[in-house]
Amino acid sequence: LPASGGKKAPATSVGKPYGISCLLEIFTFLTSLVEISQDELDSEEHCIFGLSLIRVALEAGHSDFALFPELIHVIRDDLMSNMLRIALIPNLAVLSTICSIAFLLYTHLRSFLRLQFEAFISNVILRISDGEYVSYEQQEIALESLVALSRHPTFMVDMYANLDCSIDRSNVFEAVCNLLSKNTFPVNSPLASTHILALDGLLAIFNNLLERSKQSGELKATEYKDPAAATDSVWVAPSTSDFSSWAEEMKYKKYLKRRIDVGVDHFNRDAKKGFQFLQSINLLPTELTAESVAKFLYTARGLSKNVIGELLGEPKQFYLDVLDAFVHLFDFKGMSFDHAIRLYLESFFLPGEAQKIGRILEAFSKRYYAQCPGIFADADAAYVL
Repeated sequence: LPASGGKKAPATSVGKPYGISCLLEIFTFLTSLVEISQDELDSEEHCIFGLSLIRVALEAGHSDFALFPELIHVIRDDLMSNMLRIALIPNLAVLSTICSIAFLLYTHLRSFLRLQFEAFISNVILRISDGEYVSYEQQEIALESLVALSRHPTFMVDMYANLDCSIDRSNVFEAVCNLLSKNTFPVNSPLASTHILALDGLLAIFNNLLERSKQSGELKATEYKDPAAATDSVWVAPSTSDFSSWAEEMKYKKYLKRRIDVGVDHFNRDAKKGFQFLQSINLLPTELTAESVAKFLYTARGLSKNVIGELLGEPKQFYLDVLDAFVHLFDFKGMSFDHAIRLYLESFFLPGEAQKIGRILEAFSKRYYAQCPGIFADADAAYVL
């Protein structure tokens, strides 16, 4: 990859045996090796080989990968997905290489991998570091990776600002701190290296807190932007150049998230009481509107999918309006029918009553036909299918 310092890479013709087309084909092939097949005895060796070459490529390319959207798509859609699938197998070499690749990706390309890193840390690093159902060696490797990430100067603020303070994302930084605190001191067991690693991780976080507190008066928004800036970056950078204003905004977002979590708990026990609580703290308007309720059902995390499905299937006019507003929050443009309906049904569970199911699917078919008119003759055809 050319170290172009942010300049656009020159276009190359597809037929030439070099350039981005060749590089994309090679990287895609290496990514395809990152999987374990039950039928092949040597699949783990192929996997380690592919992971090793991918690590070499990332060490050589650094943030220049961001110059090529095709490579970012392969990393985001294929590589991270394959890594998530195979990280939990009892192979230390595979886990160690995956952790080193993840650290390189975070260091150079974190701007493009927000959701992927949330899934990787939650489902791989934290799960293995907890020590349940894994070997001691696996736990040690995961903790070493977590300590390396904790020592990175931007890890703390990235996790907290972009995940813990985001209403629709999980509290990853809080989970990291809880896990490290729990594993710092032994309980009914002798002191081990995992306890020392957990303490190192906590000390690294505290040290970053101290360093940032010394610099807080000098920090600007540009510090949080990834070096590999690109137009499709999904990592959120502060919107203001004033650090104090940005910090206050993050505090407010975290407060808002805590209040919403309380409202979600009320909603899951009784939907009407949940709405009343959210109205009492001004998170929903005093006069409920279909749009505000639909947006809450669409964005709030932790809601009971059973309760959502029951509400969306209600025959009252207000809930019919909520259903219409809810389905309009989805963007089905360019999606196949099976992909679109899978995305739609992932957000709730269908109720048991046939009439409720009919109303929910009829709303989907109208929305899908409106956004993809060339696939079906009319909305009724999509509904029947």
